[in-house]
Amino acid sequence: MSKIYTYIIILLLLYSCNNTHRDQLDFDEYRKPIVSNNFKLDFLKEVLEDTSQVKPKWYKDPYIFISNIEKKDDPTKIDTTLKFLNEVEYLSFHLRTEDTSFIKHQLNNKIVTEDLIDYGFKTVNWTNLVDYHFENTDLDTEYFVSKDSIETIENLLKENGILYLSSPVFNNKLNLAYIETSHGITGEHILFEKKNDKWITKLVISQWIK
Repeated sequence: MSKIYTYIIILLLLYSCNNTHRDQLDFDEYRKPIVSNNFKLDFLKEVLEDTSQVKPKWYKDPYIFISNIEKKDDPTKIDTTLKFLNEVEYLSFHLRTEDTSFIKHQLNNKIVTEDLIDYGFKTVNWTNLVDYHFENTDLDTEYFVSKDSIETIENLLKENGILYLSSPVFNNKLNLAYIETSHGITGEHILFEKKNDKWITKLVISQWIK
């Protein structure tokens, strides 16, 4: 009898594990995976923890900001032909997917600063500081944020560094991911691949320096 109970418990555990794995992703009406903000943020957290992949070693703990994807302006070699690709074509080519609607949807639903803050990334909510001012005696106006506070933020950014990242874009198999990074005067366009449940750098598509 004890063997039967043991067997039942093992089956229940296996069933639970399988369900947990399936619940990690939602799917739309066309059975396409929905790339949630948490999925993107998990990806960024993992690749940023490995300083050999994205974050320059001279940045101990940079402030993270989300930037737009700009891609290369140079032609992309497809087979033996050089072609100028638009943003979606460029991503589709490197992510090895013809599902451009899947890519467009991700581009229209990128991570924002509030997502980074909620997830625990170190950043600054520029939106809340757009109207930052300080006491201006000429205009007889007093604002909520002091000049000292702004200077403190600026000094922290200079001391820790700033790392700009594009919101990641994935193929529909969710085993390839593309991001662009910018830090100081340099940056990279990077393709990642998921192997053995771990994201690793597959290809640095291009690097640039201002």
